[in-house]
Amino acid sequence: MLSNANQTKHIGCIKASGHWHELVNVGQDDPLPLLDGEELPLHVPNHPNTTRTVSGPSTTMTPMDINRLGLNLVDQMTPTLNGMLNRAFSQAFLRYAPAPPPHQPSVLRQRSRIIVHPSRLQDLRDFLKNQKANFKFPEQAELIEYMQRRLDNLLVIFPCGGGKTFMILFQVKMYEEDKVTVIVLPLNALHNDLLRRCSEFEVSCSRWDPYSNPTPSTSLVLVSVEHAVHIGFYKCVSTSDFLLTSCE
Repeated sequence: MLSNANQTKHIGCIKASGHWHELVNVGQDDPLPLLDGEELPLHVPNHPNTTRTVSGPSTTMTPMDINRLGLNLVDQMTPTLNGMLNRAFSQAFLRYAPAPPPHQPSVLRQRSRIIVHPSRLQDLRDFLKNQKANFKFPEQAELIEYMQRRLDNLLVIFPCGGGKTFMILFQVKMYEEDKVTVIVLPLNALHNDLLRRCSEFEVSCSRWDPYSNPTPSTSLVLVSVEHAVHIGFYKCVSTSDFLLTSCE
């Protein structure tokens, strides 16, 4: 509306807009404070802190007043309109977006920037002696690539039963039999279980002990937490080709 139009038309247009907002439930958290024949402060949030008094139909409004009212309308309508548009686009995407292609079990899905070498899957099948075997999830294959990088520190968080220990055995058997891998375990029960699993997968394994086995010759060596700080263990590590120290 032009700024030089009749002021009563300004007031009528603003009231009609406010009534329309009320009908469609737009901006009702902070409705426009305009009532017939009553004086009330017109305060525009998020804009210059100016409060003007608006009276009945004969009130004179300047172009700046009308501009503030327009900005107030925009402020009130924008969040609601954004929410409506977001919901509409979300529903349209769910309805019309094409379905993802079916996953082929023989192909590893890429879940990060780590590119898994195609030979890893065949190595896994050779390790398990099962040509139909697959990794439980892509992160297992990515872990092998990280381990092959010989990083000084690698933190791996898998769920219980996610195959953390299995991946170490796979790494030792298929890639590091000429090295010595150390696993630090806190409980005797874990030592016994891992020795059993090593026997199952034909991985040479022994438990380091300062008295009965001070110089192990196996590819995988288990050591308890208290023995890991023993002076004899430090001497053993410094004189052998130890590749990896793992903690569980």
